[in-house]
Amino acid sequence: MAELALLGMAYGGKGYGHKQAKEEIIRHCLEMRALVGPDAFPILSTQRQFKRYIKHWNRIEWQDLAYAALVALGDKLLEGTQKETVPTNQ
Repeated sequence: MAELALLGMAYGGKGYGHKQAKEEIIRHCLEMRALVGPDAFPILSTQRQFKRYIKHWNRIEWQDLAYAALVALGDKLLEGTQKETVPTNQ
């Protein structure tokens, strides 16, 4: 669902805004992390997918959304690289 929110913002037209997408992405990622744990395969797989949005499919429209997802998913490589923080449910 988090990835769909990112794509919805980029391709969904004017009815679906950046702020709404970011809030949904963070919420979905935090919920998934709370359900399966920080080191579960679904978390690691989702982290890899959002890294692809930064490294391979880099577009300004979704770059900060992908970073927000990675932070919410607890990606250790990104600690200290974001200007804003994402709340955690720990």
